[in-house]
Amino acid sequence: MNFKSIQISEIFKPPQKGRFSNSDISLNGTIPLISAKKGNNGVAGFINKNNVDDTKKTYSNAITVANTGEGGVGTAFYHKYEFAPTNNVTVLELKDTNILTEYAGVIIATAITKQRSKFSYGYILNDDRLNVLRIVLPVNDAGEFDEKYIEEYGQNKAKEINKFKNEKFNIITDFRNLNEVKWKEFDFNSLFKISSGVRLVEKDRVKGKYPFIGAAKVNNGIVGFVGNKNASLDKNVLGVNYNGEGGVVYNFYHPYPALFSDDVKRIRFKDFEGSKYHFLFVKTMIFQQREKYSFGYKFNSQRMKRQKIMLPAKDDENPDWDFVEQYMKRLENGVIKKMNS
Repeated sequence: MNFKSIQISEIFKPPQKGRFSNSDISLNGTIPLISAKKGNNGVAGFINKNNVDDTKKTYSNAITVANTGEGGVGTAFYHKYEFAPTNNVTVLELKDTNILTEYAGVIIATAITKQRSKFSYGYILNDDRLNVLRIVLPVNDAGEFDEKYIEEYGQNKAKEINKFKNEKFNIITDFRNLNEVKWKEFDFNSLFKISSGVRLVEKDRVKGKYPFIGAAKVNNGIVGFVGNKNASLDKNVLGVNYNGEGGVVYNFYHPYPALFSDDVKRIRFKDFEGSKYHFLFVKTMIFQQREKYSFGYKFNSQRMKRQKIMLPAKDDENPDWDFVEQYMKRLENGVIKKMNS
């Protein structure tokens, strides 16, 4: 998948300013009134249908952007339902379709909100500034905004969340906290096997199903999907960025088959296979070393081997992987509880 910086005016109709106000709020109202709030999806209250006329229009399947308001400037929300915008928010509707799909709406609203640091209460996000605002979105081979990809991506994420919500709680037998166990410094080389990625330039990449892992800081390190196969094809490993401006020492767990670029080292345990709980714990401990390294001081194989990390230890001075797994399972149980509450 390719990404591109797209100007708001390229995919949306001209911004439309809301015309309602907080004075329209009614105790028996049923239509959400969207204002320049940071939370609650911008909902300030509800209005009665009697407040809607030719001069005050409601919308649905659209995005609102707060263009004023202390603390909320630039905050965007997607609204699938009918809503009434106040005069301190702007409404965005897609140009080429009457329907902005739910997942696309949420993702675009998030991308807009990420730009909010450019604006402030004294620097209003007016229609002209919003029109030329640029956000990064996935595009198809023609370089056009790929709404279909976003929708499929969102549906897959929703399936993952629903699956996670139905997960059963892990059985816990060790309730010790991190400050209740022994810690010890371990040599990186004594714990892990380090393997290199393989250089695969963009012109040689074939589209396919395998995630291609590059020296990225986001998206679990995935920079695309390829159909190529080479010696870096691997799974159940950590991909550790040893190169790449701004991303050195960032690392991600990959339980699925993936290809790794030559800017990423693959890390696996020497003495056992390791579960996701072990890898995710180690991931955090490795990332804590990031301040030592930079683009000019690479986290290469030689430095990795000399690197030391702190881990819980047993009385025999070996890593206490049983505690690590139990601790991470307890954290997972907390997430499962929240998802099902």
